[in-house]
Amino acid sequence: MAEYLTAAELGTQLRLSREKILTMARTGQIPSIRLSAKTIRFDPAAVAAAINAKKEVRP
Repeated sequence: MAEYLTAAELGTQLRLSREKILTMARTGQIPSIRLSAKTIRFDPAAVAAAINAKKEVRP
């Protein structure tokens, strides 16, 4: 089973703030899993794939 990360843990890995991670999730830039109204988790592999796909689209 994949290990899911909190916004703070993912932010640490990506060197971004927790708030930036949550904003990216809210705007659909990175995939997230909402477990409850206040609990959101991130699959690091899915986030990496989304970021890499976005990099390939840039001119």
